[in-house]
Amino acid sequence: MNIITNKLHLLLLLTVFLILLPENKAHGIGLGIVLGGPTGISLKNHAGGRTAIDGAIALSKKLTLQAQYIIHHSRLVYYGIGGRIKLDLAQEEKNFTKYTLLAAQGDGEDEGGLGLGDVYARAPIGARVFVERSIELFGEGALLMKLSPSTSFSIEVAIGARVYL
Repeated sequence: MNIITNKLHLLLLLTVFLILLPENKAHGIGLGIVLGGPTGISLKNHAGGRTAIDGAIALSKKLTLQAQYIIHHSRLVYYGIGGRIKLDLAQEEKNFTKYTLLAAQGDGEDEGGLGLGDVYARAPIGARVFVERSIELFGEGALLMKLSPSTSFSIEVAIGARVYL
């Protein structure tokens, strides 16, 4: 057999294995890590039935907060819709100081005040498996639309793991 046939057999075997893994029996809050977009702490709370709310908090050059509403299409595949805010903490501190000084001087001019930073709409699609009843591994890709301060599109990927408490 050639190498391509062996790889196809391995892929088929892996797919069957993932489908036959036990379904999540853990409910409650999942806490873990996510690597990629963004790299940080991951949280997930099953809202009931096939839905959940998940999010991430990351801190590098900017503080990133994201949350999304997730629908589990099957035991393996999920998709959702949500948002993300990226705050440049150093810039926000400068804006706050400037805003406070202007207010104290009574200029009456609001030169931008406190900005929100970068604001995004986010649409993830991913796959998850439970290696044990309370340990979830996941990988996802997401389409992002930057809404503010300018408009652009991007795609990101992430992998992670959560333990349900």
